[in-house]
Amino acid sequence: MSDWSHGAVQARWIGALWVRTPRGSFLIDAPAGIARALAEADGLHDLRTVIVSTNRLRSVEGLPGLCEAIARARGKDAVLHVVHGLDCPRVAAIADAWTRGWPDSTGIALDGVRSADPIELAGDAEVTLTSLTAAEPGPGGGVVPVSGAAVRVSVGGVDIVWVPAARPNAAHARASVGAALAVLEIGRAPWPKVEQPWRPTLSQALAVSQHADAVWIVGDDGARVDTESDES
Repeated sequence: MSDWSHGAVQARWIGALWVRTPRGSFLIDAPAGIARALAEADGLHDLRTVIVSTNRLRSVEGLPGLCEAIARARGKDAVLHVVHGLDCPRVAAIADAWTRGWPDSTGIALDGVRSADPIELAGDAEVTLTSLTAAEPGPGGGVVPVSGAAVRVSVGGVDIVWVPAARPNAAHARASVGAALAVLEIGRAPWPKVEQPWRPTLSQALAVSQHADAVWIVGDDGARVDTESDES
């Protein structure tokens, strides 16, 4: 099942975590294909914010397509609010390229935030980023560390937490404590063989999410993981 709700707050997995509130909706990350997925879910008209959790390409590569889709759905005066950690330079680079290349299309309003400093979203939600260390395949068959963060959204009296695939450590283990819904990402996409455990396994994700009320496990290939039949 890919839907969750608490009062007027609804969450759905559409290749990224999409949350709807009475004042609009937001996405956590913008992977490739997210514009089409959001359009199919009838979510382009009320999307207000994208929260970028890591500096991985996967977290940001769908931003240009999403901006184009929003312009078609809402007109060129639409503005997309993008929240990101201060150590995620790809967000600013994409926003700059988009603004220069398509000046008459959807605008991007950037909010760079420090880890542990909360920021308000649309008057009815508060977002806090907690630093993690993520990674992605690099040139030459290796793996490159990149900055990342767990995202905790407090809305409607509950906390929804997104934990991207990151190095399993104490910060990763604490990230989902107290969440009404915790969505944890594990290693699933093909990767170079490395000794450092950069991505959590299913068993590790389940172990650290025991203090959340509801848990979804997803792969870094964008798919939900069946935790009852998958033992990897």
